[in-house]
Amino acid sequence: MWTEILREAAEEARRRVMPLLVGRGIPISGDRLSRLKALLDAEAERAVEEVLKRRSVRAHIVSEEAELQLGGGSETRIVVDPVDGTNNLSRGFPLAAVSIAVSETPLFDGVVAALVMNLFTGEAFWAERGAGARWDGRPIFPSGITSLEDALLSVDVSKVGDVKTLEGLLRRGRHLRQLGSAALSLSLIAAGVLDAYVDLRGLIRVVDVAAGLFILREAGGEIHVLGENLGEVELERDRRLSLIASANPPLMEEILRSLGLDTGR
Repeated sequence: MWTEILREAAEEARRRVMPLLVGRGIPISGDRLSRLKALLDAEAERAVEEVLKRRSVRAHIVSEEAELQLGGGSETRIVVDPVDGTNNLSRGFPLAAVSIAVSETPLFDGVVAALVMNLFTGEAFWAERGAGARWDGRPIFPSGITSLEDALLSVDVSKVGDVKTLEGLLRRGRHLRQLGSAALSLSLIAAGVLDAYVDLRGLIRVVDVAAGLFILREAGGEIHVLGENLGEVELERDRRLSLIASANPPLMEEILRSLGLDTGR
């Protein structure tokens, strides 16, 4: 049931925002860029909320911008990032997504379904608890790459003045990327396209990654949240994380070791 509703909501968000990119590929900045990004976020969020209302969903909606109660008397929590990768979207760079996760509790361990849709292509990644993960209907699994030197890594270093903590990883990793969308990065690890994602800034919000993390976990990937247990992370608007995600345990150990972090062994 949930996958059908989430897909409908994501498709409506995509239908609303893509026509707004009239000047795709034309650089804009300053106030114009800020206004466009705000418009894209608002339109996508409104689209998701309208579909949930139309479907008579009763839940507490948590998004990057606000919180909203639909109906009443429900413990269900829906975590929405209407546009993950707003900068990419505003410039026409084809990596931006709508990201939605459904939880039966206020904690990550309560998540039962999630979907991430690329707003440019319409491709969707989704998962339901205990049923694995899928990419447009096809079952997906993380890669078997265990060597840091061979891995395709997505490393977020935006808004960071000092990258010394990443020095060991950057020195050993030969294939580095920064996609600009955490939700898609995590989904691509689940699908075996990427091998790892590293964000140690403490800036990423749980609303940005809840869906992607759930999809990756259901696909069989590895997730390490610094200083805490992922299952106990609160699904709150201002909750921020530092995290590492990888295709498998040996690669996770390689990454942790390169960063000088405890591997748990």
